[in-house]
Amino acid sequence: MSCNICYNHTYLVKTSCEHTFCTFCIKKWLLLKNTCPLCRKTIYKNDKVYNNLPIRMTRSLTYNSRENLFYLKLKELTDKINQSFLFEEQIRLLRQYFKLTYENISIIKNNSTYKKTLIDTLIMIENNKFFEEKAYDIKIWKYKFDEKLN
Repeated sequence: MSCNICYNHTYLVKTSCEHTFCTFCIKKWLLLKNTCPLCRKTIYKNDKVYNNLPIRMTRSLTYNSRENLFYLKLKELTDKINQSFLFEEQIRLLRQYFKLTYENISIIKNNSTYKKTLIDTLIMIENNKFFEEKAYDIKIWKYKFDEKLN
């Protein structure tokens, strides 16, 4: 069982219509609308979802949600890069990839898998002559990351 929005497996609650969400996503949604995000059935203030929501959001829950969102965006960008046959498109996507990772450097630092993937990507780019000729600005990211990761 996981959240139907972010696919997180922790802090789950069920709506009266039996849809499952993490407390972070449903709380955010209920601030905007009083309906189920999936089926749009009205969720009333006395619904069990409201009773199961934490009074305040904990920092770790926020961090976990940020990490999940980061992972989904990173995976989407990686898939697009791997599917692209146009070099210019790959460069554009790599710029987005590095910007996203730089903005989430705290997540990268705390996760050895993300860190290794980033370092491997930087090494691959550093050894690629095409990038040296066409996208020298991407090599600047290596210096930015070297500074932040060490």
